[in-house]
Amino acid sequence: MNILVLSFFYPPDLSAGSFRIKSVIDELKKKTSSSDKIQLITNYPNRYMSFTDKVLESEVDGNVSIKRCELPSNGKGFISQVRRFLSYRKFVLKEVKDKKYDLVFATSSRLFTAALGVEVAKKYNCPSYIDIRDLFVDTFQSTFPAFLSMPLLPLFKHVEKTTFNGATKVNVVSAGFISYIRSNYKISENIDEFTNGVDEIFMTTDKSVEFASSLTDFLNKEKRKRPVILYAGNLGKSQAMDEIIPAMAKGLPEYDIVIVGDGNTKKSLLETVSLNKLDNIHIFPPVKREFVPFLYEKADVLFLHLSQAEAFEKVLPSKLFEYAASGKPIVAGVSGFAKTFCKSEINNCVVFEPNTSEAAIKSVKSVSLKVTDRLAFVEKYKRTLIIEKLVESFLSLERV
Repeated sequence: MNILVLSFFYPPDLSAGSFRIKSVIDELKKKTSSSDKIQLITNYPNRYMSFTDKVLESEVDGNVSIKRCELPSNGKGFISQVRRFLSYRKFVLKEVKDKKYDLVFATSSRLFTAALGVEVAKKYNCPSYIDIRDLFVDTFQSTFPAFLSMPLLPLFKHVEKTTFNGATKVNVVSAGFISYIRSNYKISENIDEFTNGVDEIFMTTDKSVEFASSLTDFLNKEKRKRPVILYAGNLGKSQAMDEIIPAMAKGLPEYDIVIVGDGNTKKSLLETVSLNKLDNIHIFPPVKREFVPFLYEKADVLFLHLSQAEAFEKVLPSKLFEYAASGKPIVAGVSGFAKTFCKSEINNCVVFEPNTSEAAIKSVKSVSLKVTDRLAFVEKYKRTLIIEKLVESFLSLERV
């Protein structure tokens, strides 16, 4: 059996898609034999210009072969993202030329990797399984200005329709996506719901792995005078940290707010902090994933925010699973499905209306600063268990 796996990101890249596809590859190795071949086509680390790690263009690990595409320079604009995907697409089509596949798996947040997976599967007349981590068209329409989104929407909707209708089976990471897909496309029964989950790295009791940096020094509890609110992750339009964090800092002078990450709104956030002389906001570059549990252990409150938009009412952020496993208090500016999930599944998690700094401030002041036992949550949402079921569903397509 020959399996093709497509993912725009792969470790050591720092992204939810990167961590998720690594789990899929690990599980595929367990569930296939040495005579089966698994080919992963991905890219060199490209999520953040401020974080790079050396990797090989080609690797072989047992029955898994990995091939990486070198993308154009990592610009932050929409046109740059299009150029980078087209480079990846060209690379993939070249790599798969004249090969034969029995199954194709593609994980996608921006739709087009999933579309590419369906395209390749149709070319080789084999089943395709697409793992949908975001509703691209819905998000694009909600977050981009009309002058840009309106001319492109017909094209994107066509790609989305072709992808969903052409896939053999679709998985969604949020149940909030299902009604959108069923109401717009003919695929109905062949939808799985395997969410993100808690990785082993966040379940270990020993979270004392330290690393030498100014961030480590700052988080030293013996030295600092104020409790810490932490956000570690992407700084994009969806998170809108440049809009809510400065206002929060003004209303919470008794807290230090620590931001660890990068993204296209980081510059705006830095400028606002400097202009307003906000000395309780501290911004650090991304860190390797193995150090993230250490950050959570040192923080007093873990913070999450998604901008107010209709598209974000359907999502379920992967960050919630990491945060919940830490046992630390959580303050989350989310709505819709994520809000319901937080209230029903995560103890000591205070939810507030997105883009409302007053509500965010009130939530931080109301949350209990104690560590909460969330063992039941961790057991329920272990990534290994979730991915095991996902891979079983994927492999079952070959037997149909």
